[in-house]
Amino acid sequence: MRYRFIKAHDETWPVTVQCRVLGVSTGGYYSGIARPNSRRLLDDDRFTPMIRRIFEEHQGRYGAPRITEELRALGQRINRKRVERLLREMGLRGKQKCIALLQDAARQKPPLSSGSHAPRVEETGVGHGPW
Repeated sequence: MRYRFIKAHDETWPVTVQCRVLGVSTGGYYSGIARPNSRRLLDDDRFTPMIRRIFEEHQGRYGAPRITEELRALGQRINRKRVERLLREMGLRGKQKCIALLQDAARQKPPLSSGSHAPRVEETGVGHGPW
């Protein structure tokens, strides 16, 4: 991550200054950028457009579990945690159901029907103790 930042800003600031500020040796930087990308990074680059396409196809309603299922149905071997990380890195987040209205409706007590009344303590016998 640091190497990419240094590479992206090497025209703005000297590499040696950036390495000192970020706590990286200049030799480590130059050997790091000379190495080929890791398999994980290459796979991430391959999965990112697939994940974005599935996310947009479903209007942002699919989160990591459903996207993982879709990718597996397409024959891709991928873990849910990787999908979560890539979604986070892309700044994508699945829409959540608005369950607050459903919860409020469930909490409300049904109205008493006309002509009925709530039983009193004397009628139920509840609340009377030996005291």
